[in-house]
Amino acid sequence: MARRPNSAKLPFTLLVTSLVAASGCDNALRGSGGAGSTIDNTHYELTFAFDDGSAESTVVMGALSRIELALPTVGYSRVLSVLDDLVDPARLAVSPSVDLGDVSGDFIAAGTNIATTLHDLGRLHALEMPDGRPGIAIEIDDGELPAFPIGRMLWTVTVLDDIDRVSNPLQVGLTVRAPDRPTVALSLQIPPFGSTVPTGVSLPIDEESVPYIGKSLDFVLALRLIPNPESGAIFESLVVDGAIDIARVSVVANRNLGDPKNGGFDAGTNVAALLGADLDVLVDAETGEMTITLLFPVGAAYSPLLGDTQFTISAMDDADVRSFDQAISLRAVTPVKLSANVQSILTSKCATTVCHDNSSPAAGMRLNSGRTFGDTVRIRSGQTPEDSCAANRIEPYVLDASYFWHKLMDTHEDPCVGGSGGDMPPTGNLTAGQLATIEDWILQGAHDN
Repeated sequence: MARRPNSAKLPFTLLVTSLVAASGCDNALRGSGGAGSTIDNTHYELTFAFDDGSAESTVVMGALSRIELALPTVGYSRVLSVLDDLVDPARLAVSPSVDLGDVSGDFIAAGTNIATTLHDLGRLHALEMPDGRPGIAIEIDDGELPAFPIGRMLWTVTVLDDIDRVSNPLQVGLTVRAPDRPTVALSLQIPPFGSTVPTGVSLPIDEESVPYIGKSLDFVLALRLIPNPESGAIFESLVVDGAIDIARVSVVANRNLGDPKNGGFDAGTNVAALLGADLDVLVDAETGEMTITLLFPVGAAYSPLLGDTQFTISAMDDADVRSFDQAISLRAVTPVKLSANVQSILTSKCATTVCHDNSSPAAGMRLNSGRTFGDTVRIRSGQTPEDSCAANRIEPYVLDASYFWHKLMDTHEDPCVGGSGGDMPPTGNLTAGQLATIEDWILQGAHDN
């Protein structure tokens, strides 16, 4: 299964302060080009959100959450019958990103498909969406399922269409708030480009729904600090003279971060002093919620090692009450490099005299060595409309927003994309392995490496 990004954003708006050409090619492309993702032709009509339309929700322990899955108007008739209010759980996968309950009692392991359980509890319902599309209401009840842990979790859904194709995984973030103490909600995010404002956009996930990044590539660890509902205490004391008070917040990893002898940190070391050094702190003026982040730049001496690293974090509010520990895992994988892995594919398949070489490139897009990055990454496509969901040729970390990828996958004419012309390359399609290499390069940030 291909990896897919989650595009949910944290609900913070108030910026406070920074703490530290030939006929063989697609002639319609001439004038600009694009980037994209491995999806079926109805993917962009699938949406997954809470019933208020948001991709993030915060609830108190024990509260019911309702998530709505909107389906395409055709192609998914086997999933449900609106008239009979019937949902086939065998064609739906719904899974949490964290363990529910306790292994000594009622327990559901992270990543378990609980669609059948929800169906048996009467928590899957057919519905008609406001725009007339069919949909499914998924009710997540902390009182009926094993206990939800405090903190943020992701809920992932995939759907089988009528010809048994699996949709891309769609995700929402649910934060369960402690009733009598502050809460820390964690996320691993795409870093900003040319800005100090956190993006709020989660890293891509792999086939096991684990956030991942190429080793030594950039990412952001974000802490959303939610005040204690009992006391209302906030987190002003956490920042002293523009620096984090490490006595009030703890950020530790279960493995070494880089080489401790060369600028890295030993496992268990509190690295909270790095928080807020590069990116702005966000505060919600109404709720007192705060978001602080730790940027791991490209090549940082403290970048996580290959494999899985778990970060465990807690914070203390102004009333000196500490949150429960929260944990989040990141998978560092061998990076896919443009020069070593991707360019040879583009040189042989795309940078030809009739398509994207230096002499007369279709769409002005050169895919020769030394030209690919500058002509594709964050470059506007001239073949897509202004409201396209894939306006740029390549959008780092995000396949679905990359028109170039859609051209490779022949999904560029999907309604959300709005492209035209034929797929790429016009002859000699890429192998599955070649596509996977380009896919991984984009999802790891499409670096000029």
